[in-house]
Amino acid sequence: MLAHLEHVLAFGLLMVPAALLRPHWLHWLWPMGIAFAGVIELLQPQFGRRADLMHWVSSSFGIVLITFGTWLALSIVDLIRHRDGP
Repeated sequence: MLAHLEHVLAFGLLMVPAALLRPHWLHWLWPMGIAFAGVIELLQPQFGRRADLMHWVSSSFGIVLITFGTWLALSIVDLIRHRDGP
C-alpha cells in the first residue's frame, strides 16, 4: 500500500513543474508521462525487480491527479478573472 502511495506522489510531483510553469504543455505531457511509467514497469524484470500493474496504475493516477487538478485550478482562476471584469 505504501509503495502505491509513493508512486502516486513521485509521478504527481514530477508533473508539478510543468503544471506550474508550462500548463499548456500538459495536453501532450500527461500521456507521455503515463507511457513513461509503463515503460519503467515493463523494464523492471531486466533489473531483477518484479513489474507490477498496480504500480503503473498508481503512477498514472498521480499524473492524472496533478494534470486535472491544474486544469481545474486554471479554469477557476479564469472564471474569477472574467467574472470580475478587466
